[in-house]
Amino acid sequence: MPVLRKGKEMEEKEKNISAAMIGNGDLYEECKSYMENLQISATIAYEGFQENPYPYMKEAKILLITSKWEGYGLVAREAITLGTPVLAMDVGGLHEIFKGMPEALCKSEEEMKEKSYNLLIKQKAYSKYKDKIKILQKTMMTLNTYLKSVKDVYEESES
Repeated sequence: MPVLRKGKEMEEKEKNISAAMIGNGDLYEECKSYMENLQISATIAYEGFQENPYPYMKEAKILLITSKWEGYGLVAREAITLGTPVLAMDVGGLHEIFKGMPEALCKSEEEMKEKSYNLLIKQKAYSKYKDKIKILQKTMMTLNTYLKSVKDVYEESES
C-alpha cells in the first residue's frame, strides 16, 4: 500500500490534505488497520457504504482507484461525469475508459503514489490534468447518445 505510505509523507509536509474511504468491501478492516498503524487515520474519514457517494466524489480533488482487478470501471466513469480527476490502476475496463488519456493509468502502486502526490501538491499540474478530464468528459457517451446507439443497433438488425 505505497499510496497510503505516501499519504503519511504528505500529511507530514502538507497539513491541509485529508482523505475519505468510501465503501466497506472485503479489505475495509485491513485497510483501516493499516492506516491506523501508519498513524494517518486521524486525517481519513471512514465513511463506509454510502447510498449516494456522488457528493463525496464531486468534492474530491482526485479519486484514486487502486483495484488490482476491475470490470467496466463504473466508478471511474461516474467520477469523470462529475468532473473529478481520476487516477487508476491500468486494469480491466479502466484501460478502455482512459484510452484517450493514458496518463490517468498507473502500472504500479509506486507510479500512482507519485502521480497522486504531484496532483495534490502542484497546482499547475492539477489544473492541466483537470482540464484533460473535462475534455474526456465531453467525448464520453451521454445517456441519450447511448440509448440512440442501442436503438440504431436494434433497427439495423431488424432490416
